[in-house]
Amino acid sequence: MEFLGFAFELILLALGVYMYRFAVGKIHFHETQQPLVNRFLKENGTWMRFGGLALAAMMSFEIALHIFQFFKK
Repeated sequence: MEFLGFAFELILLALGVYMYRFAVGKIHFHETQQPLVNRFLKENGTWMRFGGLALAAMMSFEIALHIFQFFKK
Protein backbone atom coordinates (compact mmCIF):
# COMPACT_ATOMS: atom_id res chain seq x y z
CA MET A 1 0.00 0.00 0.00
CA GLU A 2 2.94 2.33 0.64
CA PHE A 3 4.15 1.84 -2.91
CA LEU A 4 0.77 2.94 -4.23
CA GLY A 5 1.00 6.16 -2.21
CA PHE A 6 4.56 6.68 -3.41
CA ALA A 7 3.47 6.25 -7.04
CA PHE A 8 0.63 8.72 -6.50
CA GLU A 9 3.08 11.24 -5.05
CA LEU A 10 5.34 10.83 -8.09
CA ILE A 11 2.39 11.47 -10.38
CA LEU A 12 1.46 14.62 -8.44
CA LEU A 13 5.09 15.80 -8.57
CA ALA A 14 5.08 15.36 -12.35
CA LEU A 15 1.79 17.27 -12.53
CA GLY A 16 3.24 20.14 -10.51
CA VAL A 17 6.35 20.33 -12.69
CA TYR A 18 4.23 20.22 -15.86
CA MET A 19 1.89 22.90 -14.54
CA TYR A 20 4.82 25.20 -13.71
CA ARG A 21 6.47 24.62 -17.10
CA PHE A 22 3.15 25.34 -18.82
CA ALA A 23 2.69 28.54 -16.80
CA VAL A 24 6.12 29.92 -17.71
CA GLY A 25 5.71 29.05 -21.40
CA LYS A 26 8.15 26.15 -21.72
CA ILE A 27 5.50 23.83 -23.20
CA HIS A 28 4.93 24.50 -26.90
CA PHE A 29 1.69 23.97 -28.79
CA HIS A 30 0.61 23.98 -32.40
CA GLU A 31 0.45 27.40 -34.06
CA THR A 32 -3.34 27.29 -34.28
CA GLN A 33 -3.67 26.73 -30.51
CA GLN A 34 -1.01 29.24 -29.46
CA PRO A 35 -3.32 32.34 -29.31
CA LEU A 36 -5.71 30.47 -27.01
CA VAL A 37 -2.86 29.29 -24.81
CA ASN A 38 -1.41 32.80 -24.60
CA ARG A 39 -4.77 34.25 -23.60
CA PHE A 40 -5.26 31.54 -20.97
CA LEU A 41 -1.78 32.13 -19.54
CA LYS A 42 -2.33 35.89 -19.45
CA GLU A 43 -5.45 35.37 -17.32
CA ASN A 44 -4.23 32.47 -15.14
CA GLY A 45 -0.45 32.34 -15.39
CA THR A 46 0.34 33.85 -11.99
CA TRP A 47 -1.66 31.46 -9.85
CA MET A 48 -0.57 28.52 -12.01
CA ARG A 49 3.10 29.37 -11.36
CA PHE A 50 2.54 29.51 -7.62
CA GLY A 51 0.33 26.43 -7.66
CA GLY A 52 2.82 24.41 -9.68
CA LEU A 53 5.70 25.43 -7.45
CA ALA A 54 3.72 24.69 -4.29
CA LEU A 55 2.58 21.28 -5.54
CA ALA A 56 6.08 20.33 -6.68
CA ALA A 57 7.61 21.49 -3.38
CA MET A 58 5.10 19.61 -1.24
CA MET A 59 5.40 16.43 -3.26
CA SER A 60 9.21 16.62 -3.21
CA PHE A 61 9.08 16.83 0.57
CA GLU A 62 6.60 13.94 0.78
CA ILE A 63 8.69 11.80 -1.57
CA ALA A 64 11.79 12.46 0.52
CA LEU A 65 9.89 11.41 3.64
CA HIS A 66 8.67 8.27 1.87
CA ILE A 67 12.20 7.36 0.77
CA PHE A 68 13.51 7.80 4.33
CA GLN A 69 10.63 5.65 5.55
CA PHE A 70 11.50 2.90 3.04
CA PHE A 71 15.13 2.80 4.20
CA LYS A 72 14.18 2.94 7.88
CA LYS A 73 12.39 -0.42 7.75
